[in-house]
Amino acid sequence: GQLLMADEINRASPRTQSALLQAMQEHHVTVAGNRHDVPRPFHVLATQNPIEQEGTYPLPEAQLDRFLMQIDVYYPDREAERKIVFDTTGTEESKPKPTMTADELMAAQRLVRRLPVGESVVDAILNLVRSARPGPETGEIGKLISWGPRPRATMSLPWPSRSSSIAWRSPLPRAPTARAWKASSASSRPASDSWMAPVKQRADKHEIRATQRASGEARSLAQTMPRLILEARRIAATVIHGLHGRRRAGRGENFWQYRRFLSGEPARRVDWRRSARDEHLYVREQEWEAAHTVWLWPDRSPSMQFRSQLAEDSKLDRCLVVAFALAEILVEAGERVGIPGLVRPTGSRNVLDKMANAIVHDVTERPSLPPLFAPSSLAEIVVVSDFWSPIAQVRATLAQLSATGAHGHTVQIVDPAEETFPYSGRVEFIEPEGAGSITAGRAEAWKSDYETRVARHRAEIRAETDKLGWSFTIHRTDRPATELLLALHARLGAPPPGAVVSGRLRIAGQIGSRA
Repeated sequence: GQLLMADEINRASPRTQSALLQAMQEHHVTVAGNRHDVPRPFHVLATQNPIEQEGTYPLPEAQLDRFLMQIDVYYPDREAERKIVFDTTGTEESKPKPTMTADELMAAQRLVRRLPVGESVVDAILNLVRSARPGPETGEIGKLISWGPRPRATMSLPWPSRSSSIAWRSPLPRAPTARAWKASSASSRPASDSWMAPVKQRADKHEIRATQRASGEARSLAQTMPRLILEARRIAATVIHGLHGRRRAGRGENFWQYRRFLSGEPARRVDWRRSARDEHLYVREQEWEAAHTVWLWPDRSPSMQFRSQLAEDSKLDRCLVVAFALAEILVEAGERVGIPGLVRPTGSRNVLDKMANAIVHDVTERPSLPPLFAPSSLAEIVVVSDFWSPIAQVRATLAQLSATGAHGHTVQIVDPAEETFPYSGRVEFIEPEGAGSITAGRAEAWKSDYETRVARHRAEIRAETDKLGWSFTIHRTDRPATELLLALHARLGAPPPGAVVSGRLRIAGQIGSRA
């Protein structure tokens, strides 16, 4: 066949993978010393199951670049899934319909090859590839990279930039297309189906403007996402290097500690070898190794884009860095991480890529607080937000999330200007989420009342979290992110205040301290 579909290639043996890669690159295979050329054109579509990596043979990094693209396939929508049910369970067998012949496909390939590529596109490709490699060109970021894309990536990028230009009916590839083709590949459509085409009946002007705005924000976020991921991995590596797990008793295979035998416990728990050393009875405890789910909510509402001159990062940048770094730390510890309504809980090692890809391709406008869902009673929730929502909304959200007994942690990300109010003179304040604007004639006269209202708002949030047994932390964007991560890591997995652990009362540390 000329189109090979390799289902779950990571479950194939290394010998099979090697033969497939040879066919992809050399256009022939060798069997018992005899060469067999593959027909032209020859395409390989391979799938890789990200769940259950046991017993698999993941492709090495040096071989993954044989593939031109990686496309994440999500769940089908309702209508597509309905069609799947009828096509696969009906009496009539659904057969594929040919759309073009092999000669027509090769003619299209020749057309793509003849499409000229300007110097600006080549420079954009070179800048993109070389910025992801270690070395002096990338400066401080280069020190955090172990290895980067090989020249094969530079050779491959012109192809999608050319073909996407044809699909979008553009006469020439442009530099933004070359930079953003990977970020938009999962959601791109031909020109006839895009929002730039004539408006269909289901769309109105408001929907078009909202889509345009969301697309612009997604492209902006896609451009900053590599930097945020690198920063998150650097911070996570620093935290992981200085920590050695949460160290608590529970089911597991590794020894944790000996403790004194408590009256009423079954006698089979006594470790008689250790107890023979003195006059007391001892119980041998194992280290807790059971993975549980941690839900992360990074606030991406418009108010999070604020950044004053007192900080280097916006609240959104710091929020995403903290969420990514925390996900990296938790997955390293064997936990599962998810984002409500966006990413299902996963323990995959490439959790950062999954989260970043889902956030970049999410064009819906997210609220400040997480959506209503029912987490497991054993799950934990980390809400990272500026928490400037009305206190009634905060109370309702926390009450719903804790209704199942789940334990949680709230983190308020604030800019230094939101605490110190360093304004004077005539200043116009604009609410970014549609509440309008207000002008202060002498802003310095508002400072005292502002600080009082902020303190009251935080006191109300802290009272609510204390009542539920949740933690409340305040983090300023002019402080290192490692401080917040260390505080969160220490609290994750710890029982709420007053909880009983192994028959003994555990007293948790003070909640609500600044990080």
